[in-house]
Amino acid sequence: MPIQSLAGKHAVITGATGALGFAIAKHFIGAGIARITLLGRRIDALNQASLALSQVPHSGVFKRTEGVAGRPDIQIQVHAVDVAKPEALKEAARQITTVPTHFLVNAAGIAQNSLLMRAPEEDLLALVNTNLVGTMLACKYFSRGLSRASDGGDSCIINISSLLALLGGRGASAYAASKAGVLGLTRSLSMELGAQGVRVNALVPGYIESKMVSDIFTKTSTPLIQSIPLKRLGTVDEVAHAALFLVQNKYANNCVLNLDGGLSAGIV
Repeated sequence: MPIQSLAGKHAVITGATGALGFAIAKHFIGAGIARITLLGRRIDALNQASLALSQVPHSGVFKRTEGVAGRPDIQIQVHAVDVAKPEALKEAARQITTVPTHFLVNAAGIAQNSLLMRAPEEDLLALVNTNLVGTMLACKYFSRGLSRASDGGDSCIINISSLLALLGGRGASAYAASKAGVLGLTRSLSMELGAQGVRVNALVPGYIESKMVSDIFTKTSTPLIQSIPLKRLGTVDEVAHAALFLVQNKYANNCVLNLDGGLSAGIV
């Protein structure tokens, strides 16, 4: 069956307390996933996210399996970990993959809004270590567990890139570079891990309604929105729906999905 049910599956989501990571978790739960593990830096925010997710209704498209507290049909676990800290991330992956793990979503990320020449070096390193190195190491540390759980392409990694990886942007040089690196990582890993039954794909969101882009649009919303063919921002739910497609479609490998309202159509 090329489109798989999420019943009995386990997903790990980094950056799970952010708008996009949370939305993806919500859609996975709605689709009937059995177990989900949320990773983030703050335990209080993770606990709040876990509580909110425990109330998400099931869509009913696929049958559920049995599960935990508040929701007997799903297990939600949290791990406070910074993906920019390799040893902590490695240990978290070791603990988490003691149970079968099928999906990894790398949604942890931080933004940039300063010219390269003015940006403090520590800020640039923190950004690259989170957005690119953290994503790379999460793929490394979780891939063996994903391979063990895979049955003919069941397992999947989804990396979150950005339209700025393709377009670049003033004041976003380090961010654009880190997200371009994520695309290169995705394409290479799709070849390295495909034979092990692990598919590797990427989402490339454009301007999405979230705290990360709110400051930009307070000053220049009209011209920016008018430059988008659909004349609006995207939503995190629209991006999350694409993530759901990528984990369910067992032939999706090296699949890079643009979700930018058509803004990238003029790129050659």
